[in-house]
Amino acid sequence: MKRVSTCLIVVSFLFVLTLPGFSQDADPGQKEKPEEDSKPLINIDELKERASGLSAGIILGEPSGLSIKATGNGSMAWDAALAWSFLSHNTGLYLHSDFIYHLNGFQMNNGAFFRPYVGGGGAVHFSSDFKIAVRIPIGIAFFFSNMPVEIFVEAAPGLLLFPETSNYVAAGIGIRYRL
Repeated sequence: MKRVSTCLIVVSFLFVLTLPGFSQDADPGQKEKPEEDSKPLINIDELKERASGLSAGIILGEPSGLSIKATGNGSMAWDAALAWSFLSHNTGLYLHSDFIYHLNGFQMNNGAFFRPYVGGGGAVHFSSDFKIAVRIPIGIAFFFSNMPVEIFVEAAPGLLLFPETSNYVAAGIGIRYRL
């Protein structure tokens, strides 16, 4: 639970940093520039195109392992993980798969951008007890403007369905390389 709280704090901090007007270069006494000078660096269609394709990498947290993601030119994506849970009461192989929806993003001055996302999917855990869960991943992905790399932070609360019904939480931070 402590890792989930830490991930949510990091996501919140990154979100605040991307808010318009939150910049170290901003001078509070400075007048705003005229409307024609405040156009975005890249339009949202170019941002979506840059983030599309197949990517693979790692996710660290609970669980930790390999991560893969396929994104089209739009806002929909599919991701999956093949991982290992290291909790002493829950050690074992872990698989999850989600469909996620990327919201429009926030672009930074250097051309990199953030895209928050939310989705739904399922998880299977092969530990001493076989477990099946429904998960709702919530996170934010950071895309670099000059590298085919994505860094993401996510929390995935949900519901354990089998062998008993109870709460479920997974969380992690990861990096993927667009192939």
